[in-house]
Amino acid sequence: MYDNGLGVATNPKKAFDWYRKAAEQGNDDAQFNMGVAYTLGIVVNKNYDKALDWYYKAAEQGQSDAQNNLGVMYDNGVGVKQDYQKAESWYCFAIHQDNEHAQYNLGKKYARGLGVPKNVAMAYALLSLSYNNGVDAEDDIVKLERNMSPKEFAQAKKLIAQIEETGIVSDIIHHKKKR
Repeated sequence: MYDNGLGVATNPKKAFDWYRKAAEQGNDDAQFNMGVAYTLGIVVNKNYDKALDWYYKAAEQGQSDAQNNLGVMYDNGVGVKQDYQKAESWYCFAIHQDNEHAQYNLGKKYARGLGVPKNVAMAYALLSLSYNNGVDAEDDIVKLERNMSPKEFAQAKKLIAQIEETGIVSDIIHHKKKR
């Protein structure tokens, strides 16, 4: 309520206080919001250690936005030592729950070959899924399409179908790596 001004005036301090109370009682969404507050310095000073702690608490309960944010922190080395494998793992956990931002983030990694082998078919598949889930990824998709061979495009379409059918991204990603 206080965070978004639903029925009351927005009040970041009151929102933080309520999030903290709920987070301390184990509410995963509130724990995620505490992580965001410490990441961005909302009402409190930026503190990546505290942000990481709250994100972990939420992520371990399956909160996909927290899982994605952990992926971002490891991907960029924010508050932690940069670790592309941990980033990929956290993105995969979030993707299992159809987290569109994790789909986008991992897709961008595959497009650039950043910490993972460059794989435009996988990048296209993940970016397309994120776009279908509401992320503005159209420019990224168009850039990939311009440089894809017909074979890569066919592979991407096959990957999209596999992911949509099974919902299992990490197995497909790890299977591709073994080849």
